[in-house]
Amino acid sequence: MRLKVRRLWRAIKQELPIQFSHEQLTSYGGLELVRRYFHLIGLHARIRRALGKHAGGDYGGSHLVLLVIGLLVVGARRLQHLRYLANDSLFARFCGLARIPSDRTVVNWLKQYTQTSLGALMRLNSELLYERIEQLNLRRLTIDLDGTVIRTGGKVAWAIRGFNPHHPKDNKVTVIGNLGANGQVK
Repeated sequence: MRLKVRRLWRAIKQELPIQFSHEQLTSYGGLELVRRYFHLIGLHARIRRALGKHAGGDYGGSHLVLLVIGLLVVGARRLQHLRYLANDSLFARFCGLARIPSDRTVVNWLKQYTQTSLGALMRLNSELLYERIEQLNLRRLTIDLDGTVIRTGGKVAWAIRGFNPHHPKDNKVTVIGNLGANGQVK
């Protein structure tokens, strides 16, 4: 059965009620809060503008970018985990989709990426970061980079070459830094 493209997307007409209680929350508990924040900063439209022609397709590139972000938010580390989320209405709401695509569909979409389209997403990420730093109007900013050391033999794009104290004779170690949960703003 062929589905119409318009039936793949979902319009969100009202906010979900949020209650704070003493119950333990899963990673799904924050999906609605993150979705509201993305709506507040207009992330969907900004992704669409940044991706240009890659924002097309049946599901739409901006929806699929939100899908990948949503996978990270709920703790999924592989695209195969989409099989477990296929019938999750809260996850579909986060992505703005009425139907979650299969992992093969997402893989085929990711294969279309070029250095140019990936660079556009990196520029958008930097733009969002700089806007937030300007809004905070801080006197001082401390960034704590949690560097992960991976021995790759120099094959990873955008990795920084550095010195690994655990392997002092090997000066060709790739350090992939990320500003994550350990990042502190003072």
